[in-house]
Amino acid sequence: MRKQNALLIPLILGIYSFLILYLDLCPSFASQTITVDSTITLERENDKLSDIGINKLSINELNLLVSAQIKIISLSPPNLELRISDGKVDLEALTGVLKTLSLVPQDFMQDIAVQNIAAKGLLIRYAPDILKMEADEVNFDGSFIKKVNLSYSLGEKGLKNDGQKLAQGADAEMAEGEKAYSKDLSIDANGLPLDAEPAGAQGQKPDSPHMGDSKQPVDRDIQSMADSIEPAAGDIQSMADSIEPAAGDFELTADTIYLKGLPFKNAGHPSSLGAAAQSSGVTKQKPEPSHTEGAMQPGAMQPAAIVPQSKWGLPDIGFIRIEKPHVSKTGPSISLDFISIELDRNICEGGDIVFDQNQKVIDLKVKNLEVDLGDIYNKVMQDPNIKKAADEAFQGMKIAGLTPKGRLNISGLLIDGPVEKIELLQARGRISGRQDTFELLLNQNEPEMLVINLAALNLGFIKAGEKTGITMDNLSFNSSHGGNADLKGRFGYPFHLNELALTGNIKDLIYAGYKINAVLSHKEERQFFTSTLDSQDFNISTEGSLAMEKGVFDLDLERFQFLSSAATPSSKPAEDAGKSPIDLGFLDEKTFKGRIHIGDLKYNDYFTDGVDIGFELKDDKAFIQATGEYCFCKLGITSLLGMEEGIFFDLALDGHDIELPHFIGCFVSELPVYLTGKVDIRLNASGNGKTPDDIENSVAGEVTVSVKDGQVIKLSNLDRRLKFILEILKRVKLNPSNIEDSLPFHKFYMRGDISRKELKIPEYFMNSPIINVVGDGRVGLDDKKMRIKGEVSFKKLKKSFDIEQNLGEEDEKKKKN
Repeated sequence: MRKQNALLIPLILGIYSFLILYLDLCPSFASQTITVDSTITLERENDKLSDIGINKLSINELNLLVSAQIKIISLSPPNLELRISDGKVDLEALTGVLKTLSLVPQDFMQDIAVQNIAAKGLLIRYAPDILKMEADEVNFDGSFIKKVNLSYSLGEKGLKNDGQKLAQGADAEMAEGEKAYSKDLSIDANGLPLDAEPAGAQGQKPDSPHMGDSKQPVDRDIQSMADSIEPAAGDIQSMADSIEPAAGDFELTADTIYLKGLPFKNAGHPSSLGAAAQSSGVTKQKPEPSHTEGAMQPGAMQPAAIVPQSKWGLPDIGFIRIEKPHVSKTGPSISLDFISIELDRNICEGGDIVFDQNQKVIDLKVKNLEVDLGDIYNKVMQDPNIKKAADEAFQGMKIAGLTPKGRLNISGLLIDGPVEKIELLQARGRISGRQDTFELLLNQNEPEMLVINLAALNLGFIKAGEKTGITMDNLSFNSSHGGNADLKGRFGYPFHLNELALTGNIKDLIYAGYKINAVLSHKEERQFFTSTLDSQDFNISTEGSLAMEKGVFDLDLERFQFLSSAATPSSKPAEDAGKSPIDLGFLDEKTFKGRIHIGDLKYNDYFTDGVDIGFELKDDKAFIQATGEYCFCKLGITSLLGMEEGIFFDLALDGHDIELPHFIGCFVSELPVYLTGKVDIRLNASGNGKTPDDIENSVAGEVTVSVKDGQVIKLSNLDRRLKFILEILKRVKLNPSNIEDSLPFHKFYMRGDISRKELKIPEYFMNSPIINVVGDGRVGLDDKKMRIKGEVSFKKLKKSFDIEQNLGEEDEKKKKN
């Protein structure tokens, strides 16, 4: 503001006198022509000069002022007025002139799109401590301001010192009682009338009218007046330096402000704006002066200083209309209130904004804000940075794009808090729909829409700290492929169970290839649900409730069932799928505790009754403990997940006196009918790694299996996976018919070590009334190839054996079929 005032003061003190003064200082301006059509009345009374009238002022046929009057109320201290009944300025042409005079930098106006300014009824008044401006109307390139009133406080310093210099200059040049001078004048670059002979011709100057009894020629009178009103060039900088507002307070009112688009040449193009701001010297460093010594030096006053530097660009807009704005600054506080702001198809009514510069806090109140979703979306997506971020987010959510339509109304909007810490802002308001829909395009090749009914929308929100609570009186949406949903209640963002309380129904809603059914209810601070999720690959069915109790997540599932579709062929995993690190990014800076209870769990052919899981996320790690029953055994798992460490786990499985058909039935089908007995099993295993392959290769442990009072039945039709038993019997010349198609045994025992995808069996034996078997062997856990060696005894006959069998061969045949 300091430098801008430095440009205004010479204009107020005497526009044409100021320009004449610079003719001698700037030889490069010699080709310019100044035309002044003026009526000047000078009165000297109690240190007052008044009534300098200008009918027309132009430079090279560029009209600057029409019907202007300068009234100097007082020189010491300075107190003067400038009135313009009708005036207009071509800013680009004027800037060219000022550049020639070295009054503005060469890149001045490069970012401003405004070309012409016209004003009617303009009044500018300068007093020692205040600058005021009033105008009936200001127009510029299709934009306008009506009934504008600006008051700016210069503080106590003002121009008092320079005002004394001006008064002394006036005393030296004007005699008391001098009254008036009036003349239409055209002046060339040398300060002479255009109809006069050049200086030095015959040593004469043309006769001219006199001021009172003075014998001075016209051009000398003009120069004399310039000297009396305008200090020397060196003093101009001194004057500019003295304009240092102590307070800088201001107040602006207007009936209407209408801007046809943003007044920046590169509006809507963030890369250009950033480059323009940088090239215009919007930095803390002062640019090097490049103008003539002694001329006014506005320094770093750059138009790009008002263009915000940000990675986000300014949107292209059609127009902005502000009704009854009132802007004021008092100390560190800046406030704005208005009747309405219209931005293209978006309307804001009843706004009041207060901003404290020192504490960087804002207080905003808006009665009603109505936005056009399509307009806002299109404006925002013009910025390439935002579009890139949105495209990445859509891809993560499997959304191909958005098609927003209709209007939203935000009422009772209140926002307050620190602007530099958005997470601490407080906000509240209400959102309702006006018309039409909000569409999410899920698949561009085969269009699928999820459509939100805006007409029925009724939401409320309140933000406190980092949490935002949202209430829904009604949220209705449907899919273009079928199904619908109607919900009401509340939830929080980011998601938090304390704010979750939903009731409603989702019925046969098809979304991205899934069919969703759900019934939601809320009671006693718990969210209850019954749901099914169907796809061509699987079916998931759940029933239960969840809540946050004493800061701990609590999920209680009465039923969880997962069934794969038998009709869906198994897809071959990518070769490098197991080599990719497991994504543990969800642990980043999370602190979270929880427990999960599953009553009835069924996963395809696996089932169990009762699983309890406890977990805690802390310091970028997750600690998990799970206990329950698995295949009629007690199961215990302890695991550590770390972003740097990967995954560690320990597993323990312990079962006693389990019916062998039931135990085997957890893993395979059909085999239970061939084996009977009671089994004891104990398994301990551990592993670690950052990729699935690493974990699988690292698994190590030991297992013991003991079966008592059992038998192998239906030997004549034995399952392929047990045919190694028939091979052992053949070694001692036994077949199913010899032993009544069954092989009873008192005890079977096996001990094995797990390492590198292999089960090594250093010892196994079977005691039977018919035969005894003892030996060792191995089983590949990935290729399912088995090799066992040993000795079989029948009565007094002993035979050794070495048998190899592919336990997965039949499985591979089934997959191919």
